[in-house]
Amino acid sequence: MKQRGREARRLEVARQITAVGRLYRRAFEFKRELYPSRAVDRAFADVERAFSDDDFDKAEHLTKVIACMIKREAPKFAANPKQWIETRRELRT
Repeated sequence: MKQRGREARRLEVARQITAVGRLYRRAFEFKRELYPSRAVDRAFADVERAFSDDDFDKAEHLTKVIACMIKREAPKFAANPKQWIETRRELRT
């Protein structure tokens, strides 16, 4: 019985990650390329790592954090994607 609960939890968190992944792609896609902020990109890598380590509580928490970050940053990206991309390019160098 405990195994079923663990698998159900794993499936629920996987669905949350998938949903935030779709939001991530819709929010930061421009001309078929993704241009998220470095913070959102790192947070997404952290959620994937937590999920693969079976730390479902952390993965679930991080999906909520990412959703908030996207909600904050997506309007800035949408307002001027070219400026956003150029700024990100400058930060890399």
